[in-house]
Amino acid sequence: MKILIISFTFPPQSGIGGRRWAKFAKYFVKNEHQIKVIAAASLNRDSFWIGDLEKYEGDVIRIPSKSPIILRSQPKSILQRIQYRLAILKMKLSYKGNYYDHSAGWGERILPAVDSLIAEGYTTIIASGGPFAHMSIFPTLKSRYGEQLKLISDFRDPWTSNKTSFGYDEISDRRLNYEVSLEESVIAASDVVVSVADQMTDYFKSKGRGNGTFSTLVNGFDPDEVMPLPKRDNEILRIAFVGTVYIKTIRHIQALGVAMETLQPKAQIQIDFYGEMSTQIQSVLKEMTNVQVQGKVSLKEAKEAIYGADVAMLILTDDITYSFSTKFCEYVASETPIWVISESGGTAEFVVSHNIGFHSTPDAKSINATLDQLMNKQALDTVSFETFDNRKFNVEYLASAYLNLIQRIHSSG
Repeated sequence: MKILIISFTFPPQSGIGGRRWAKFAKYFVKNEHQIKVIAAASLNRDSFWIGDLEKYEGDVIRIPSKSPIILRSQPKSILQRIQYRLAILKMKLSYKGNYYDHSAGWGERILPAVDSLIAEGYTTIIASGGPFAHMSIFPTLKSRYGEQLKLISDFRDPWTSNKTSFGYDEISDRRLNYEVSLEESVIAASDVVVSVADQMTDYFKSKGRGNGTFSTLVNGFDPDEVMPLPKRDNEILRIAFVGTVYIKTIRHIQALGVAMETLQPKAQIQIDFYGEMSTQIQSVLKEMTNVQVQGKVSLKEAKEAIYGADVAMLILTDDITYSFSTKFCEYVASETPIWVISESGGTAEFVVSHNIGFHSTPDAKSINATLDQLMNKQALDTVSFETFDNRKFNVEYLASAYLNLIQRIHSSG
């Protein structure tokens, strides 16, 4: 098959946003399908997943975004903050919807390239979101080409129901309503809507007006990156958090800090935080007992941290308590017991019911109770991955399922 993938964020651009389609594209090529990728021009070359492009780097078409470059990174200096505010003002004046969406206006820019590739036989198009604005080319494409074109909208994040990222909790009702109209038009034009969680799939179903198919295909670990499983024999209890610490989990972090204060002064435990976080989160963590902030590290160092830990920590914001994030999948691959700190939800229920970890609600009492369990390490002996089928979180397996889904929609007309 000839498959066109549209992913605004893509390696070598840094950040987790490009990982999903860097991985799926790699396995599509391994299954001898032809792919083309349209991505925004990269601002840097420090993605962890540059190596995944080895087999198809020449098939990636990079088209600059319309959104000001300053908006694609956090401003640091006073000058950058001024430039950032001016860029936001420019976007507010020029775009009806979410001015934080980096792909605003990019859809129009990529349409000529999309038309050319359709003429070459790329009749399956997958558009990945977020960001989301570029996906609004789907209604145009469907009206232009009809049923010869199969359109798949692939959501690794919620769109207008998003409370964690992309600024949806800050924009006005008028702008949000505009985004809702885009969201509904994209779903109506899609032959398939794919989401990374069942709760997201159910939400998009509720928004659907067309005859499309809805499917859940989660993120996953790459079997090519799985390391030999270690024999964990740490002298002290080592807990690792690897990934982005979102500012909206500060309540969870503060509760962890209160719980850690109840430990004995010489308690045999260390919690290491690896990854990106705000200065506010950092300042809270650095005041905590037996906690180390390791910051952003290489992919190799991140994996070594996960595989070397006795427990892998997962902290979820209140609106995505159902999330099976990339870090969750990496924890599963390493067979490290998972400690979920979140309100009750699908992820915690899954971890506990499959006996692969623990759950604490984001309050000091619940966290303290779990710490008491973990400190004597006896609870860790009850966790077992022996009967756990991890295929659902394996990218190679998921890529095959994705290809089967594409073949089904073509065979059905």
